[in-house]
Amino acid sequence: MGTPDIKRFEIIGVLGTGAQGVVVLARDHADASSEPVGLKVLRRVATDPDALTRLREEARILAWLNHPSIVRVHRLLEKDGLPIVVMEHVQGASAMELAGAGVGLPAAVAVEIAHQTAVALDAAYNAEGPDGRPMRIVHRDVKPANLLLSLDGQVKIVDFGIAITVEEEADAAAPGSFLGTPGYVAPERRSGGADTPAVDVYALGSSLYAMLSGKLLVATMSEDEHDASIARALDQLAPEGVSPDLVEDLQGLVRDMCRFTPDARPPIPVLATRLAAAVSALGAPDLKAYAASNVAPLIKKRAKTKVRGPNWTDLAFLEQGIDVQELELASRSPKRALALRPVDAPPEIEPLLQTIARRPPWQLWKPKASPDEIVAALEALRGTRDPRAVTRAYELTSHADPRIVEAAWELLASAC
Repeated sequence: MGTPDIKRFEIIGVLGTGAQGVVVLARDHADASSEPVGLKVLRRVATDPDALTRLREEARILAWLNHPSIVRVHRLLEKDGLPIVVMEHVQGASAMELAGAGVGLPAAVAVEIAHQTAVALDAAYNAEGPDGRPMRIVHRDVKPANLLLSLDGQVKIVDFGIAITVEEEADAAAPGSFLGTPGYVAPERRSGGADTPAVDVYALGSSLYAMLSGKLLVATMSEDEHDASIARALDQLAPEGVSPDLVEDLQGLVRDMCRFTPDARPPIPVLATRLAAAVSALGAPDLKAYAASNVAPLIKKRAKTKVRGPNWTDLAFLEQGIDVQELELASRSPKRALALRPVDAPPEIEPLLQTIARRPPWQLWKPKASPDEIVAALEALRGTRDPRAVTRAYELTSHADPRIVEAAWELLASAC
């Protein structure tokens, strides 16, 4: 009788693809929650070590951030040498989708999304890390595509993949290089300047313009002509149903956010206050009602990417085998529970764990446990929810000795 193929993940659909990574909607069968999650994984062809580092760093940053407008990371895993970020799945649509081409969002909705984004960016910058010091996180890729509105009307910032702490900024990239999206990149980033919160202010200003107009804010990047080119673009900004004096206020707000000189832009706390005042002047929108009318239809008609299409070569390994390692992540939020029954562990668990543990190559002097000893230890551990026992049992399901395989499956069946 063959061993049942228990998969760690079940891929439901593809949420997004990029040059180096794929984000999929999946079920994690080791998660006690029945809710689908997002999995962010690098393509198998992406061998750039910097890309691996950025993905791990994104998980590290997000795991320590706890804010309703920032997508949550549940855990960081590794499978077949590739890191996998397991994150909150947001049922929603991006501001880019909602704005459309040349249409734009209702002004109050656009400004409220910008306001909630500014509040979240300020929280990220001032969030304390594991050492109790502010992490000084700068997103560096704020744009409408990374600002989601969920079905329940909550704004969510996604894709902290190129976020950075100010302390680490000097080592982030070679001089003259930058990561970001053209049209939303502050002038100083193009010339190798420092990544400060001012770059997020600039990008949010460009995003606000795009949300109000449905168009990209095109600016000349020379110091002499930049601010004048922004002013010319803003002269054409005329959100529908907004009085001329409020239009002028919005134009002035975007103009200040997109100044060429970083120090001339408002600090994020000041910006959040100004955006809140603009929302009040426009009339606070009901984002939940707006989402029900506009986000829900978008989700319903959104074309579903076939899972086993061109991207499947990058995803198939997720459904094969169960050799998944959980990496440590410092987190301010409570971890999502694994799908293990809460039963009491054997009182002498450590010797049992040592018996079933893989012998490290540098401990060749240490005698290996016999198959009978491993089977006995697995039987004694049956019912435990200790993740070390469960992880090792997963590994032992591919053992050459069928008695060990059977005992390992029985341990898993009793725990899950």
